[in-house]
Amino acid sequence: EDSGDSAPGLTVLWPLSSASVAVAGQVGDAPDPSELYLPDETLAGELSEGGRLRGLLDTWRDATDGDTTVKASTCLAIDPDLLETVDRMTDGYRVGATVPSPVQEPTRLRDRWNRHDDDAPSESGTGADAASAWLSDLRDVVKDACVVPLPYANADINAVATGNDPWLAEEMTDRGVSVVEDVLDITPATGIQIPGSGYIEPAARSLISGKDGNSPSTAVIADATLDRGTVESGGDEITRSATGTLPDSPMRTLQFPAALGSALAATGVRPETAAYSDTSSRRDLAADGAASRMAAAVGVLDRELNAARTTTGQVLAVPPAAWSVDPQDATTFLDAVRDHFADGSAEPVSFGDALSAPAAPVTLDDSTENIDPSPVDDGAARNVAQVAGHLRNLTNIMEDVPNIALTRRIFTRPMFDDLLRAVSDTGRRFREDAAAVRNRGSERTGQVTGLAYALRTSVSLLPPGNVFTRTSDSSPLIVVARNGLPLPVSVRVHYAGAPGVTLNTPGVQQIPAQGSVTLQMTSEIPTEAEQSDLTMYLSTPDDVRISDEVTIRLASVPGLNWRLVGIVAACLVLIFVAARTLRKRRRAVDGSPDSRRVKNDGARD
Repeated sequence: EDSGDSAPGLTVLWPLSSASVAVAGQVGDAPDPSELYLPDETLAGELSEGGRLRGLLDTWRDATDGDTTVKASTCLAIDPDLLETVDRMTDGYRVGATVPSPVQEPTRLRDRWNRHDDDAPSESGTGADAASAWLSDLRDVVKDACVVPLPYANADINAVATGNDPWLAEEMTDRGVSVVEDVLDITPATGIQIPGSGYIEPAARSLISGKDGNSPSTAVIADATLDRGTVESGGDEITRSATGTLPDSPMRTLQFPAALGSALAATGVRPETAAYSDTSSRRDLAADGAASRMAAAVGVLDRELNAARTTTGQVLAVPPAAWSVDPQDATTFLDAVRDHFADGSAEPVSFGDALSAPAAPVTLDDSTENIDPSPVDDGAARNVAQVAGHLRNLTNIMEDVPNIALTRRIFTRPMFDDLLRAVSDTGRRFREDAAAVRNRGSERTGQVTGLAYALRTSVSLLPPGNVFTRTSDSSPLIVVARNGLPLPVSVRVHYAGAPGVTLNTPGVQQIPAQGSVTLQMTSEIPTEAEQSDLTMYLSTPDDVRISDEVTIRLASVPGLNWRLVGIVAACLVLIFVAARTLRKRRRAVDGSPDSRRVKNDGARD
């Protein structure tokens, strides 16, 4: 049939995300998560009455209550980082700029009596009740609603693809589904990626397509970032489609009008310049008020629906993830959607139906990155991936234990989360915040780097001193291997020394969680060498280096050889013989007649 004879379909993504995230430097724990630290009460304010997130949820709930058309055509796009954070807030949290170090040395009891720990000053958070109420209402409304996860922390898909770290990519693309299932107890849409930038680079195709490169998946991107083909819609009619397939790739695309996406990004109190927006139409968004920008967005929606009658036959509305509209503007937009359904100028289409529509061949437009006003710098993306590699190594040196609920992946996962937050798209294209977002990302990456180093070096060798003096070849060199991590670590001792220096290492040793083991080793050094430096460090059983090096100077007792031993023994024999002779002489004197006469005379006196 001719697409011009029917009303176009309309689908809306309703985003729930926040720029307020956990303080960097936290680690995981189990069976209960570690205590949550937030930098301030911004998120609590967003969840409370009059707050942004409270308003977005209430507006959507009110609009869909009893209106099947709006509910059928909308899908909640939820940031799993926000969802997880709010869930943890319900159990209480701390507010502070820093978190306690997980590798802090234990303090003796007597030192604690007069000690005030100012390393991580914090206070109790006040938003637990607001978080509980918001999360409870969200659970109620999603029971029969469409939900799709956003990338974790709204991380930039292209930046993660540039770094090409497998664990970081998995956390970003796959984690959201499990978080939604665990927290909301529903099954969300799967295999969907919604980049905050609105576009994907060629390098991101394999990441979105899944681990094996063959898993079907869909990227929701702006139509201006693609070169689109045509699809047959019946008979001889040829029309453009809102869905697409890439050549030689299982990945599909679902396109939204770039003009509409740009107009929605420009709404709210923190208007953004969309990465894919037409450069010729960019202007100072603060020149207009929030209400006028929303009115403009509604006008663009009208125009796109009218154009879709003869083009794609489908319109998808995608606001930015951390949409900064107030309840009044949010209501204005949903009222416009409802009006289009009421007057027949649009038909509600579910997100699932929009995804499954016939697809036309498309190719990626590589020029989009060149017009992005604030992309993630390639250097920053590669730095994040390098740190992620260090975290993978740190994770792998630990060993999971059946009777310990905590696993190594749970322990280091919050640090991977921090790296995703460091490359988040949230706020990146709001002009007043762009520089601050980049700086915060760099600081967060640096904090994770420092924490990873501190955790890794908590597995260390503690030598008995800088110099070890041997009295013989069998004299044991005693060192302590310490493990500050919460799970056991298996290690080998590696060493390096001068030619001829040998250290008899004990083989693979397991250091218990947050414990230590004492290692005894014997050493051999050439007889002509009175001193020799020996460098030691710990590695995994497969020789991945763990600890920093420690250097010990091996020294033998000067002149310790068989000639000296013989001389010392001869001296001892001479001393023994002389002492024995002297005792005999004294006894002989005591037994002579003169000595007895003297004793008798003394007795008579």
